[in-house]
Amino acid sequence: MFARSGYRRRVGSGAGFTLVELLVVIAIIGVLIALLLPAIQRARESGRRVQCQNNLKQIGTAMHNYNSNLGCFPPGVCFGQYWNPPSFTQLTLGGVGVYNTAFTSILPYMEASQITNVMLKGQSWQTQPPVFMAAVLQGYICPSNGNKTNPVEEPFIKDFVSAVVSQFGAGAGVNPLLLQDPKFGLVDYILNKGVSDAWCGFPYRVETPQNLANVAIANSGVYSSWERGMFDVSLPKEFDVPGGSFACTVSMIGDGTSNTFMVGEGAQGPDFPITQNSGLWNPLTPPLAERHPSDPTQLFPTYQSWHAPPSISQLASMKIYLGSVFGCTLEKLNKVPVTQTLVQVSVGGLTSCRPSQPWDADTTSPYPAANLPFAPGTHTANNTGSRTSNFRSAHDGGGNFLYADASVHFVVENIDAPTYRSMSTIQGEEPFSAIQQ
Repeated sequence: MFARSGYRRRVGSGAGFTLVELLVVIAIIGVLIALLLPAIQRARESGRRVQCQNNLKQIGTAMHNYNSNLGCFPPGVCFGQYWNPPSFTQLTLGGVGVYNTAFTSILPYMEASQITNVMLKGQSWQTQPPVFMAAVLQGYICPSNGNKTNPVEEPFIKDFVSAVVSQFGAGAGVNPLLLQDPKFGLVDYILNKGVSDAWCGFPYRVETPQNLANVAIANSGVYSSWERGMFDVSLPKEFDVPGGSFACTVSMIGDGTSNTFMVGEGAQGPDFPITQNSGLWNPLTPPLAERHPSDPTQLFPTYQSWHAPPSISQLASMKIYLGSVFGCTLEKLNKVPVTQTLVQVSVGGLTSCRPSQPWDADTTSPYPAANLPFAPGTHTANNTGSRTSNFRSAHDGGGNFLYADASVHFVVENIDAPTYRSMSTIQGEEPFSAIQQ
């Protein structure tokens, strides 16, 4: 009996843990968690990046299916209203608004017939049913860019719609339901507009470097072929506005489809504040971000919808700053704050198609000043107010780009300016060695 009692005491004392042992175990568990957590986060981000790349591949397939059926890629934005277009012969501006973007045009090829079925064909964005404007398409959303509302419900979106009414009156035809509760479905991918952030009233007019040797031409309302990207604003070619239409074809991409950006990332939301002005490639002090109109302690977030138009100067003057479905390579990849997209709707703004930054005189330009066919700076420094947002992503170290051949590649954010800008042009005629990473 005494032996059994002693045996139980020895077993009981041997089965317990001392405080030191317990603390050691907790410390080991803490170290393991500290080691594993970053690996888990990296694995999750890797999965999100793959999904983002798959979205771009799907967009690329849809773009090429559109091209196969219609003989060109979709215009970046179709402006006005299809049934009330601008007219050159009648000297009228037509209806107000935007009735298509490239992302709208490819919806039938994105298995989104349920969205296209509710669209009012040929009508501008502000006359569309709210359910159409608020539609969320998963193929247009990068999962890494998750810190945002979608559809966006920011108060300034209602201000944006209200501003259209105040600026253009009843003729704008705003849907009353959209005015009451405006919600815009978002897109995290933006169209490649090229090097220049300028907006031109005659987007099809593109001059060669040789013609730009004439300073008078260089300062007129034209793009250089060194600046042209795959997308721009456009009217349908059947309308009587000379030079008013632009839709890229494969034959226009003289630099090669495997060397040319089609679409890049345009991350948005509170993590990507917006600024009015563009900044130099390597700014010592970046432009200041704008303050949120409802809460001055917060920065103004960047947002862009897959169907809403770029902001115009008349609306931006009301302190409404937005991104758009367009991006350009004038500024550094992943620059924050993000530059707003703004179309300067004025005679000076639409006839002076020069960028806001002197990229052709920049020491980081792919074209040394000695090789330029015109004096450096003659085609730059347009201060009339036009802007186009920079490309940016929520991925560390760079961003995904869809190329014109429908391939997808990750571009590092420290890519040099000549290479980056060269990849965005369709007719730059850069040496092949200049565009290799």
